[in-house]
Amino acid sequence: MGKTCISLGEVADIAKAESYKTRFLEAIKVGKDIELDASNTTRIDTAIVQAILALFLSAQQKQIDVSWKAASETVKRVIYLLGLGKHLALQDG
Repeated sequence: MGKTCISLGEVADIAKAESYKTRFLEAIKVGKDIELDASNTTRIDTAIVQAILALFLSAQQKQIDVSWKAASETVKRVIYLLGLGKHLALQDG
């Protein structure tokens, strides 16, 4: 069984929050493991980080694994500053 890959794109901000929420919910419904790709993301705000956290929590309840294909330094920095690296399965480094 393959993974559902979700790309965050270059800018992941509140203007796109509803779109990401919809994509995340659809991915949960599919039931496959989910892989996030934030390799090209140059801007991310807390609304999207909150949506990602909700994705991780919902997936965990359904026994769906969520992982990162890649995360840009910007994404990592924001997530670490918010103290969510461990909760969002991002390793230091």
